This record gives sequence, C-alpha cells and structure tokens, in this order.
Amino acid sequence: VQNGLAMAGTAMAGTAMAGTTVVGVHLMRRGVRGSTALGCVTRAQLWPALRVLLCNKRACSGGQVPGKVHGKLTGNKVFASAAEAVSDIKAGSTLLVGGFGLSGVPEALLRALQARGVGNLTVVSSNVGTKDRGLGLLFESRQVSKVIGSYVGENETFERQFLEGEIEVELVPMGTLAERMRAAGAGIPAFYTRTGSGTLVQHGGMPCRYAADGSRRPLLESRPKESRWFAVPNAGYRSGAGAGAGAGDGDGGDDGGGG
Repeated sequence: VQNGLAMAGTAMAGTAMAGTTVVGVHLMRRGVRGSTALGCVTRAQLWPALRVLLCNKRACSGGQVPGKVHGKLTGNKVFASAAEAVSDIKAGSTLLVGGFGLSGVPEALLRALQARGVGNLTVVSSNVGTKDRGLGLLFESRQVSKVIGSYVGENETFERQFLEGEIEVELVPMGTLAERMRAAGAGIPAFYTRTGSGTLVQHGGMPCRYAADGSRRPLLESRPKESRWFAVPNAGYRSGAGAGAGAGDGDGGDDGGGG
C-alpha cells in the first residue's frame, strides 16, 4: 500500500482505491514460523505441492517429470515415472494442483496418486475437474477431505460428497486464490483485497461442511475476514505502463524474448 498503511504485525500486499473497503485475507493461522497455512502450504509441504503443480501432461507422458530436490532448488529434478514422483506424498498432505478447467491438468500424476491410495488430502486448485477427469479421479476414490478452490461445478461426485458431509470446501475468488499461493511462497502472512467486499467472503457464513445425516445442515461456516478502510489515493493504479520486448504484436503481446 503506497503510504505504508498496514495492520500491526501483518505484511501487506496489493493495493486499494481511495475510499474503498477492503477485506483482509489471512493465510496463516498462527504467525509465520511453524504456522499452518490456510488454503496454502507450509514450508515442509511447499515443494511436493509445487511438484504436482509444475508436472504437466507432456512431461509425464514422456516418462520423466520434475523430481525431488531434497531441500534445494538445484540438482537432479527428474523422476523415472509419475509413480516415483508422488511416492513421498503422505496422507494428510496439502497439494496445489494446476490446470484451468480440463486444460493443463497433471493427469498422469493424479492417476499415480490415485493408484497410491493416500487419503485425507487437501487440494488447492481453481476447479475440481469432472467425474472421470482431473481431480475427479481423487474424489471417485474418496482420497480428498478438503477442497480450496474457485469453481466447483461440473463434478457430480464432488457435489454429492460435499452435500453429504464427506468433504470440507472453502470457496475463494480465483484471483485471491492465486495471490494467496504467491504470498505464501513469498512469506507474506496476509494481504488485503477488494474482491468479495460486502459478500459472504467478507462477512462469513458460507457453508464449508454439511452434516452427514442428509439434512444438509451446515456444521461449519466460513469466518468473517478482518476489514479495514484505506484512504489511499489511486495506489498502484496508473494511466500507462511500459515494457521491453524483442517483438510485439497488435494485441499488445510479445514473444517473450525480452528487450
């Protein structure tokens, strides 16, 4: 925030327009050190989660996927198979799973994870796949206990398990979800965003888990987010921007060549 407004003990990321109520989105339950990330991952879980995020279908189909780095981002990052790549993912892990809809989903890794049978997984993803594609594989085998995501349509298995109280669900606006993951990786425990202001995202009360007796009675609801009013004039918003590129096109893109 441009003029340094922040909550006590809370790092701030993002911006706010003048005269806007923004919602505090907290990532950590207990401070930064030794904390449990809410909807993200702890440091111990970060690399296995990123491995699942980064392993795409093309890499897996070729028989090689990025591998474990034993605490360092250097050295051999290649596994011989998808099964080996997920071999150290334990029950109760939190996994970030890439893809948008059914595009870019790490299908080979998800099949390998389904074959391993590890359960009580928390999955963080933009969506929950379909009945037999993407994350739908893990719902079919009842390996998921919690979902943190943005879009949960098109999967009847997920819908049934949620309404019958088998899984917990935390719905997060997609841009906020992406920022939560980025912020957690950067060591930022919380940030403010205007997204969701004035809705259940801010005020709480969104059903997260239903009773298992078929009554569809909410047992767990989302909690209110801390909110602050910021008087920051046009923080972060500008009339124009410049970038260098090796080549450009009429739609404003570039070829990634730099310049």
